[in-house]
Amino acid sequence: MDGIQDMGGMHGFGALDLAADDEAFHAEWEGRVFAMNWAIMAAAGLSLDAGRAGIESLPPADYLALPYFGRWFSAMCNSLVASGIFSDEQMQLIQRGEVPGLPAIDPAAAPTGGVPRRGLDMALQGNPPQRRIDEEPGFHPGDRVRGRTMHPATHTRLPRYVRGRRGAVVSHRGVHVFPDSNALGLGENPCHLYAVRFAARELWGDTANPHDSVTLDLWEPYLEPA
Repeated sequence: MDGIQDMGGMHGFGALDLAADDEAFHAEWEGRVFAMNWAIMAAAGLSLDAGRAGIESLPPADYLALPYFGRWFSAMCNSLVASGIFSDEQMQLIQRGEVPGLPAIDPAAAPTGGVPRRGLDMALQGNPPQRRIDEEPGFHPGDRVRGRTMHPATHTRLPRYVRGRRGAVVSHRGVHVFPDSNALGLGENPCHLYAVRFAARELWGDTANPHDSVTLDLWEPYLEPA
């Protein structure tokens, strides 16, 4: 997705605001959003890639204006409306801090299955993306490669600034879940993953420092021989 989140190398957005502390949350509401997000993902069996796709789908102005966990909260609200759990009107009331007047739920009518085992494991233990496949890797350390020129309308981890640019494979990272298909619920489609180094001047021209480079983890479908 060519959204505002893919802004590597873009000018006009100021310097990065790097936090000097190790605090995970800087306000109580951030921890609550974190917990609610994991609970919803676990109950719905959603993947991390689907969660990232939801954040990327926020309007650009909202994405830039919201703090990090504000983006989480906004994407979470959108997913609750999209899934039919709340109507758009009810969600607007909730976001304004008003009681939406939802009908009471009879505990006897509540689902008895609980949170799916896979969702619970993901919330409590994480979800390692490493997998195994029979296919041999198509590239090896030292190979010259190029980021494919592609503009998918949905989630991808291939940044725009390396599309069409040449780099070199540094290492093979193994086989990992492919985010482009996993975000859409189309299956994990495990693929080989590589660390690929790009010279800064290859990415941003002769004004870049000749000693700088960027190394990215990129899936095999993102690459072609250079």
